[in-house]
Amino acid sequence: MFFNLKNSKKILLLTVTKNMEKVLDKLLESDELSWKLVAVSVLDKSDFQHDKIPVIEKEKIIEFATHEVVDEVFVNLPGESYDIGEIISRFETMGIDVTVNLKAFDKNLGRNKQIHEMVGLNVVTFSTNFYKTSHVISKRILDICGATIGLILFAIASLVLVPLIRKDGGSAIFAQTRIGKNGRHFTFYKFRSMRIDAEAIKEQLMDQNTMQGGMFK
Repeated sequence: MFFNLKNSKKILLLTVTKNMEKVLDKLLESDELSWKLVAVSVLDKSDFQHDKIPVIEKEKIIEFATHEVVDEVFVNLPGESYDIGEIISRFETMGIDVTVNLKAFDKNLGRNKQIHEMVGLNVVTFSTNFYKTSHVISKRILDICGATIGLILFAIASLVLVPLIRKDGGSAIFAQTRIGKNGRHFTFYKFRSMRIDAEAIKEQLMDQNTMQGGMFK
């Protein structure tokens, strides 16, 4: 199986009160495993609450999409009241796909798009890149084969490196959390090249750090 709940496409819904109940129920009741609704924002009702799904205030939509895992934004808004084109552009610049209910959208922006059905609704998805299913499957197979070869080489190298690294009494493998596609966290493993107390020393030297963000130098 190429999809699971952890790696399924994470969707943020943008809607309004009159459309909310119908589309939200369809999304929550769907048994589709390739995607998962992670949050909703009802743009014309700031005090909206829901007991099954996180609700995002419209002023915090971009912040949420930036700091949480969001692969696609489903726009179910009336085209006469909202600038759908601007919404599409905003998320496309972030590398996030945008799907729009066709009933709410009648503009031709000349972007890469696909028309399809989603929970019984006719929608159009805008993306900077579309991939054929065969390409996705081929890449998945290549990833698995590459990872297998990498693990074999890792195991061979460990026969020599592990005893050398552990001479100081520390662990031979160092685990580090990194950020992947659309904000996903994953654990990166490598042979330890630092001293045992490197993390503690790093905390003591943080005030001398010359880099911004997660980098330390």
